[in-house]
Amino acid sequence: MRISWNMSPVWLCLLAAFYLASALNLGFWEKIAEIYAAGDSISLPVLLTVPLALTALLNLALLPLSARRLIKPVLTFIILTAALFNYAMFHYGVIFDDNMFANVVQTDIGESSSYLSATFIIELALMAALPLALLWIVPLQKLSIKKAVWQRGLSAVLSVALVAGIAAAHFDDYAAVGRNNKTLRKVINPVYPYKQAYKYIHETYFDDPVAYRELAQDIKRKDAGRPPRLIVMVLGETQRGMNYSLNGYERPTNPYTEKLGVTSFRHVRSYGTATTISVPYMFSLTPENAYDADIEPHQDNVIDAIARSGAYMSWLDNDSGCKGVCKKIETRNLREEYTGNTELCPHKGSCYDAVFIETLGKMLEKPIEKDTVITLHVMGSHGPSYWQRYPDAFRVFTPDCPQNDIQNCERQALVNTYDNTIVYSDYVLSEIIELIKTRQPQTDSSMIFMSDHGESLGEKGIYLHGMPRSIAPAEQHHVPFIVWMSDSLRTREGMNTACLARIAAETKIDNANLSSTLLGIMGLETKLYDPARDYLAPCRGARETPKTVQNQKIGTEQPVPE
Repeated sequence: MRISWNMSPVWLCLLAAFYLASALNLGFWEKIAEIYAAGDSISLPVLLTVPLALTALLNLALLPLSARRLIKPVLTFIILTAALFNYAMFHYGVIFDDNMFANVVQTDIGESSSYLSATFIIELALMAALPLALLWIVPLQKLSIKKAVWQRGLSAVLSVALVAGIAAAHFDDYAAVGRNNKTLRKVINPVYPYKQAYKYIHETYFDDPVAYRELAQDIKRKDAGRPPRLIVMVLGETQRGMNYSLNGYERPTNPYTEKLGVTSFRHVRSYGTATTISVPYMFSLTPENAYDADIEPHQDNVIDAIARSGAYMSWLDNDSGCKGVCKKIETRNLREEYTGNTELCPHKGSCYDAVFIETLGKMLEKPIEKDTVITLHVMGSHGPSYWQRYPDAFRVFTPDCPQNDIQNCERQALVNTYDNTIVYSDYVLSEIIELIKTRQPQTDSSMIFMSDHGESLGEKGIYLHGMPRSIAPAEQHHVPFIVWMSDSLRTREGMNTACLARIAAETKIDNANLSSTLLGIMGLETKLYDPARDYLAPCRGARETPKTVQNQKIGTEQPVPE
């Protein structure tokens, strides 16, 4: 008997559905296995029928696309994107919601290239390239209209019958699994990522335009006759407050700043878990309960407000941009400026944060003649290439893990690598403070450091950051917040050191509206200034005891680590 290798497009849909449901849903099956192992509502019949139900549902989704000339290009796109989602979801615990897609779109080439590794290339070749090669080799049958309708109809009826039968027999069990495991639907690949991608594209490119609003038009100095002030605002990247020895971490990760009289706030929670989400929020002038991420790009932020007061503003970047908050002020991309400097930028697409030391040093050689805010957006601890964030001289904790596929690192080596980034960042911060002290000794000045979000280092099998706020672990929310002030500024502000230390050690806050802290320390007033959001306000005026600080609403999803 002669064997024909021609395949019906309907059979191809079914095989593709099975492949997507099995090999390209490893994150989903890992979650199912965890639920079953924990004895949490999932029964053996459900465990056995989930593969059948998922395959049938995916088959139903593919059938409308099963035209002979259409199915192969469609499956090529689906398998390729699903393989990419699968890698990130399974190895790093990433969930692709609309915020994650916004983060992906705003990621530059240098940052995205850091995710490339041998493991990634090999897995993509096995999970995408090989199946796609087979897909295009196999010829498809040319069906008559009658036969095509009959086959598609039969496949659809059988798929519906299978799903209906499973639901009839185990509906209560499935409902319990879904009710008790809210995140399970978010790891169904590629259904959930596609849904969220559509949401992001629709909201970003097709929603009606929003009129721009100028805010804080009443801003002015409280004391018009005071000397000019210098604030160096350091925007941290991917740093965990729990890994700071200033906050009680057992390893000496802050050996430099601990000698400089800084104040470290121990219990600080970030709004988001990705730069794209957190940075606009941190600099927003809108109260937390009224904040709208879609509206924020269409109105002024605190950078714009301070600039309106007459201050000189500058944004220096060694990361992936300011996410729109510096759109009206002078900006400099230090990675571009230092291209070719192999000492400070030895790795393609990234530079050590020491580029700020040289650049800021030159800026501070001139006298400060008016209020000045210089924001430094550092590379910090951005992963997965942690080992590229610090020079060899700062390999304090060894062995480290000099590779991008961090899920294959030994746990302690990964922590060592990450902690080295904290030590190096601490060194950079200390040098920034020393520059301010030595080059602007007569200026009322301050250095403020706050990270945008934290990072997961394999806890519960999760790596990196960017998980939805509602389910993100504390590791991705707990961030450092450090303040240093010159003696002259402390004196002029009447800053009570004991009060500040007490608040920093005891008060739970979040990085909501960093704006009011900046407005307060700059000595500016506007109706949009909120003293309850100014973390330094309770300790101004040489009070002996701190005024009660309003604990910030930090959300109910995860507690701030004690």
